[in-house]
Order: sequence, then C-alpha cells, then structure tokens
Amino acid sequence: MPTPHPHPAVDTASGEPWPIDTPRLRLRRMQAADVAGFAAYRADPALARYQGWSPLSPAQAARFIESMQDQPGFIEETWLQITIATRSTDAIVGDIGLCLHAEGEVEIGFTLATSCHGKGYATEALGALADALWRRSGIERLIAVVDARNEACVRVLQRLGMRQVASTATVFKGEPCTELRYVLEAPRPRA
Repeated sequence: MPTPHPHPAVDTASGEPWPIDTPRLRLRRMQAADVAGFAAYRADPALARYQGWSPLSPAQAARFIESMQDQPGFIEETWLQITIATRSTDAIVGDIGLCLHAEGEVEIGFTLATSCHGKGYATEALGALADALWRRSGIERLIAVVDARNEACVRVLQRLGMRQVASTATVFKGEPCTELRYVLEAPRPRA
C-alpha cells in the first residue's frame, strides 16, 4: 500500500489533484519550460523500447506539451500526461500518463529519464498519485499494462503493491512479447 504523502485534496472544481508534492518530487501539469528535458528523455530509444510512444524531436515535444496544458483531466478514454519534477529545482525528470476508464479504473503508464533510474522516484511519484486518486470519487482501481521484459517497471509496480492479474502473448513494436496486467484496488474503509 502506498505511503501517504503531503498533498492537497482533489480540487473539486477541476477534479484534479495537481500539484502533488512528495518529499523529493512534484507531480504537476506540463509546462513550456519542460520541453527540453521532455524531448531529451523521449528521444532515448532505450526508453522508448517498451513504451507506446516513439522518440520525439524538440518540436514534437513542444507540440505535445502544449496539447497537454489544456487537456481536460479525467475524461473517459482520454490520456493525460503529467510531469514528474524535482521539488528542489522543478526540473522535469519524467512523466505519468493517466487514462480514466468507464468502469472506475485509471490506467497508468510512466517514463523516467535514465539519469533518474534507481533513485526510487517512480515508486515515490506513483505512490503519491495513487493516494491522491483514492480521494477522487469513483476511482476503484489502478491498472498498468507492462511488457514482461521491462523488469525495472515490473519491480516498481510490485513495490506499489500492484498484483499481476493477467499475462498475454502479443507482438509489440514488431517483437513478440508478453504483456502483464497489474491492478491495485482502492483501500476499503475500515468498519
């Protein structure tokens, strides 16, 4: 179960919990200042290997970030990308994609710059996000679909307490692979 982190309650006007602060990170809407950092890690073919996106040029990154700035949050079957930034500098180090499904599920995907791997940032960010989403009415579970070869991502999901519920053989980016589906249920109120 994620550890609670200090953050504001969900903004009832917009339905969004941003920003969410953790001891080292801030989850927030994407900003124009994020373009260079976002383009840099999104241009890394090793990071793109297991992701649903392809490497981006700086111009493509700028257009994408501009589209996310005004993207409404929590619209069914629509992805929203938010920034993972360091609290000390507000520099982007990664991003999280969220997609609300009609059945009370929020699908998540995440990317972290290679220079930030192994620091616990993904676990910290996703744990804080889960805590904030449980405060949102109607969110019953988080789901993640991951390529089994992406062992670092699998470990993050397991550290969050997500459990594997399915395994499917498929082809992704022209390579045979196994997709794993993970679920984290909302905590139930104690009686």
